[in-house]
Amino acid sequence: MVSAANWLLPAALLLPAGAQAFDCQRAASLSERLICAEPALIAQDKALATLYRATLAASPKPALLKTQQRAWLAGTRDRCREVSCLSAAYRTRLQALNSAWRNLSDTTLGIAFPYPLSRPPSRGCRDSKNCIALGGDPAPSLSAEVFSGAWENIATQQAVFERTAQGWVAHGRNGSYPAHALHGKGWQGLLAVVDCGISDSQGFHGAAGECLWAVVGNGRRAVVFDSQGLGGNDDASRYSISQLRFLP
Repeated sequence: MVSAANWLLPAALLLPAGAQAFDCQRAASLSERLICAEPALIAQDKALATLYRATLAASPKPALLKTQQRAWLAGTRDRCREVSCLSAAYRTRLQALNSAWRNLSDTTLGIAFPYPLSRPPSRGCRDSKNCIALGGDPAPSLSAEVFSGAWENIATQQAVFERTAQGWVAHGRNGSYPAHALHGKGWQGLLAVVDCGISDSQGFHGAAGECLWAVVGNGRRAVVFDSQGLGGNDDASRYSISQLRFLP
């Protein structure tokens, strides 16, 4: 069963290196100096930076979101003169951005992950009932298909990955690309961006740009994620993937 509920995303996120919104070595304002002196505030800043990028990538009104973020920085965060004020400001802003997300929990497939409201989920994609598609106009932004078995096997059998003597690679339409290791709560896997194409109703294959592929697993089950070339190779998709949970 697929259910959608409000998702309050945790502050401890799977963050890329340098995910903080500003460089502490160049902290200029009092609020930035206070943040850089307090590890808990640094963690909140990183969490907000990651969530903001993901929300912006999927927002139907990115210009408005940018304006709101600038207003929060100048009118709320940078008016704080103590740590408690900053901590409260970050909590409030995280909650505001979280309102643009929901949590998909499918007990039949045994997975859960957040998705942006602008990309509603539907069951059935890639000719499989074990697949969930996010968005769908004109094609899903991201598909997630569940398989039984070790992720290393699924990566080669159901996705674009290959294990070579030099390590994992991913194959696109016209070449091979590096695959990067992924780690989450109780799972691990790979992610890569490859060149790809799409087909129209007449079967014509055309270049579509870059597609995001990922496979993650917990040893018993694996999920293959892929975008369709028209969109989905963005921070919003990476956020959904990074926050995947395998249900008991």
